[in-house]
Amino acid sequence: MSDPTRPAVPSFGNRDPNSPGFWDERFKEQFMPWDQAGVPEGFRAFVAERDGQTPPNVLIPGCGSAYEALYLAECGWPVRTIDFSPNAVAAAREQLGAHGGIVEQVDFFAYEPPFAPDWVYERTFLCAMLKDRWQEL
Repeated sequence: MSDPTRPAVPSFGNRDPNSPGFWDERFKEQFMPWDQAGVPEGFRAFVAERDGQTPPNVLIPGCGSAYEALYLAECGWPVRTIDFSPNAVAAAREQLGAHGGIVEQVDFFAYEPPFAPDWVYERTFLCAMLKDRWQEL
């Protein structure tokens, strides 16, 4: 029996998560069941615990809507976000507003950050990646 509170899954043509088109379709249709529409409290607490310390350079791969990137940028942390889906990058730039310049459209495996990352933050990047790509990390 279908659940009337859950939105119907759109029909997607691309089934390859290694392809930017896979993610483009989902962002275009705004079908992102993994998107929690905000910054987790644990993340906020983690950042707050470092108040007064020199903030590390943070890289966020597969940034999606970039909620955490916006939070870090507003806290004055040096952060770069990347995604290889044009629609995800557009969503991130919209979310980031004046900080939109911190997001780049690029494949993680070909990316050369403008700084040496001290930390890499990911919330859904690895679980969205097919396991056969993990050995490339």
